[in-house]
Amino acid sequence: LLYGAVYSIGQLCGEDYYNAGVELFCTALVLLVIFLNIYVAREHKRKTQELELQNARMNLMVSQIQPHFIYNVLTTISNLCVTDPEEAEETTVLFSQYLRTNLDSMRKTEPVPFSAEMGHINTYVELEKKRFGDKLNVETDCRETNFLVPSLGLQPIVENSIKHGIRGKDSPGHLKISSKKVDGGYEVVIEDDGVGFDPAAPAKEDGRSHVGMINVRNRLMQMCGATMEVETSPGNGCKTTIIFPEEQ
Repeated sequence: LLYGAVYSIGQLCGEDYYNAGVELFCTALVLLVIFLNIYVAREHKRKTQELELQNARMNLMVSQIQPHFIYNVLTTISNLCVTDPEEAEETTVLFSQYLRTNLDSMRKTEPVPFSAEMGHINTYVELEKKRFGDKLNVETDCRETNFLVPSLGLQPIVENSIKHGIRGKDSPGHLKISSKKVDGGYEVVIEDDGVGFDPAAPAKEDGRSHVGMINVRNRLMQMCGATMEVETSPGNGCKTTIIFPEEQ
């Protein structure tokens, strides 16, 4: 259609206008092809990122309710039924809340308020304290909560600190979770005094913790533009700092 219009105008106005029209047509055609290529590339990238996020959510959800954790909680509840039935009932309610949040997270494609993520973290921590008692001490100092984070974006980091850091100590361990406003965004720090690890050491053969943290880092970046930095060494605990930009 465009070419026909250009040809008709050229016949009416002369060769010079015709040549100019052909050049215009070719330029428009090239720009159209470039635009279509950019559009297709962006759509492909968007769909790829959506698929990656969906897979990451599934992997995180599954990692949070692995059989060993379910077994440990149910064993704790079973023991409490004999020694403290009221606490057994409380633990059962906590466990139900924990599972419900994990399952609900599968349907969430948008970030959630930091306060909601902290609620899930608190539920997880309380379940772990039922098992470890005074060996696990948790402190929170959340001065800022008015920002968004990925659903299940921070809880795996807390679990990593307890499971691989504090649990390996012979003495009681401490975990601190804090948040505050910083220039250009919000800072969340999850710090423990556990056994730490060597970041340069090869990942274990199962690769679960290593892969899990890679998934967490990717989701933080893709969903909120956040950055994650880990400071650790053998015997000196682990400190994870996440910066969420103010405009997401």
